[in-house]
Amino acid sequence: MHSRVIGLIVALGLMVAACGPAAQPTVAPPTQPAATVAPPTSTVAPKLSPTAVIGGTPAASPTPVPTRAPTPTTASARGPQYGGILKTQLRGDPVGWDPQRLTGGYLDALKVANMVFEPLGGYPAPPTVPECAMVPTPIALEKWEWPNDRTLDLKLRQGMKFHNKPPVNGREVTSDDMLYSLDRAFYKVKSRGTPALAPRITGMQATDRYTVRMTFDRPTPMIIDQVIAAIYVPFIMPKEAALDGKYEDPAKTYVGSAAFMFKEYRPGVKVSYVKNPDYWNKGLPYLDGVDLLIIPEQSTRLALFQSGSLDYWLGEVPGTFVERVQKISQAMLYSCAPYTHDGYIAPRNDLPPFNDVRVRRAMSMSLDRKALLDAVLGGQGTEAVMVPAGTYPWALRAQDLPPETRRYVEYRPDEAKKLLAEAGFPNGFKTTLDGSARYGAPHVPYVEAVAAMLGKVGIEATIKMWDYSLFQTGPNEGKQAGLMMTRYSYIDPYQAISEFYPRWEDNGLNKAHVDDPVLSKLGEELFITVDPARRDEIMRQVVLRMVDQAFVLMLPALNEFTAVQKWVGGFHMAGQRTQAGPLITPLWLEKR
Repeated sequence: MHSRVIGLIVALGLMVAACGPAAQPTVAPPTQPAATVAPPTSTVAPKLSPTAVIGGTPAASPTPVPTRAPTPTTASARGPQYGGILKTQLRGDPVGWDPQRLTGGYLDALKVANMVFEPLGGYPAPPTVPECAMVPTPIALEKWEWPNDRTLDLKLRQGMKFHNKPPVNGREVTSDDMLYSLDRAFYKVKSRGTPALAPRITGMQATDRYTVRMTFDRPTPMIIDQVIAAIYVPFIMPKEAALDGKYEDPAKTYVGSAAFMFKEYRPGVKVSYVKNPDYWNKGLPYLDGVDLLIIPEQSTRLALFQSGSLDYWLGEVPGTFVERVQKISQAMLYSCAPYTHDGYIAPRNDLPPFNDVRVRRAMSMSLDRKALLDAVLGGQGTEAVMVPAGTYPWALRAQDLPPETRRYVEYRPDEAKKLLAEAGFPNGFKTTLDGSARYGAPHVPYVEAVAAMLGKVGIEATIKMWDYSLFQTGPNEGKQAGLMMTRYSYIDPYQAISEFYPRWEDNGLNKAHVDDPVLSKLGEELFITVDPARRDEIMRQVVLRMVDQAFVLMLPALNEFTAVQKWVGGFHMAGQRTQAGPLITPLWLEKR
């Protein structure tokens, strides 16, 4: 697994299998003190390895093809420097501040919280992990261990302290804090991803000052990816900092143990942080502070990056912007492609006419996915049957599907009309198609193109573009009246199936209201299966079932990039870029 650094890019290779071996990283890894984040150390005895936790192998190697040999940023070549305020971006104001309570619109809010609250684990891709690899890595934890397949020991780093601010005043982080945070996530606020897992927990207790032991009623291998290293659960939060049990006032409650401390929030402008001088990883951070600039418009982000006012465009650089960003001489572009971010259309499977499989299949066959990839995404995308091709061993391409199933993701408008007639809609029907412009530059034309294709077979979809916060708490929580176009990111098979698995409906993830006994049976088996080969086979069956029944309409995934100015050092490409704090902590700015 190696990253590809993009200098000036014209195109992305769409198929991992078609590419040669990945080039070695050309950007020097960040120089850090010896106390770097340790890799995972223990496994479920005797079969489960850290890699196996996420489905057998890490995510596929990135596939961009540079047009010239890229070079390291100037800052990386010269080595670390202390000082400076790094500026990166948010898509908008946080829709909530309490990270464990977030259900919708959470990516920006999680970036904000991640700067302050150190997560137990994650996917920050420290130098000990290959770039772009999706390997769950301890952060606040020193390690996790499985004494057996139903017992998990979580061991904190010793000597880690909370920020030296009231009401905690720099005291040491202990297992009591971890136990409080996990108990709160599972039982008090029921954080995203926890309801299906909570009934399986038979106990949680602090066994010593730095260890929490979790026990389960059955093998529960997905606990690492879904909770311990997830992006929305594992923050360590001091109980005494909460106000009425919540962390919604950042000026008073944002007291964590991460490398940066909350400074101020200016609505519509920025969220600012200053360095934590007592951070556990001595010598870090190099930066004096970080400003997360609130920039809703992609064109504004581009203009700020071009002017040098934005140092680090963290993810969210759409593939459609590649040609413009590549003209910036001081910039470097990076990508892990295929990217673990996908788009799909979610119909209400529980309501007519979408509860008729013929209607769903007709909608899928009305979509010319190649035209969407070429015209809307400018060729900067990746084929997706359920997840982008090449991301995991079980991620199938259309050509891998049996002919009788493949037809439902092929462009067959005449057959779509016949299916609609058989379902009682010879003249089509009317519905709504919800979306939100804040998903980025191509989202609006993407929605419009999908609506136009549906219209050609007689389905008149009235588009409604929502304010982002209302969209996240409405249609994107499964409250759409008809169709809804959204995106989701996933780290592992469990997250991929959780979008469409009935057991997750009370947590807002089953946005298409799927209730299928075949998927339910596969999901139950997946959640207790330790063997990675068997998990991959289960997920292949899931993909086939999803395509055959057209529960959701999968769309080509837009490739996204991260752009870094030449004066930013210490950059290391991560497969998951939502955990802003761990990604920014090792960076430095060369004085200009």
